[in-house]
Amino acid sequence: MAFGIRSSADKRSVIVESGPSRAEFKLGRGPAVNELRRRPELLAAAFAYGYVPQANGQSDGKLSDYSFVVASAR
Repeated sequence: MAFGIRSSADKRSVIVESGPSRAEFKLGRGPAVNELRRRPELLAAAFAYGYVPQANGQSDGKLSDYSFVVASAR
């Protein structure tokens, strides 16, 4: 199973690929989100292990793309 993680060029998103699925985590503001920017592997692990519920899923049969927004509740 392929697994990869990277930050977008503008550091506003973390992109995770785990097996046939791909997720983009759009990062908002706040102390918790700043920590996720420093340690994107935390989001990747949560997604890979299924701890992040699917959102905005689209599938063409082989690859499922999900988009999430991670932001402070404030």
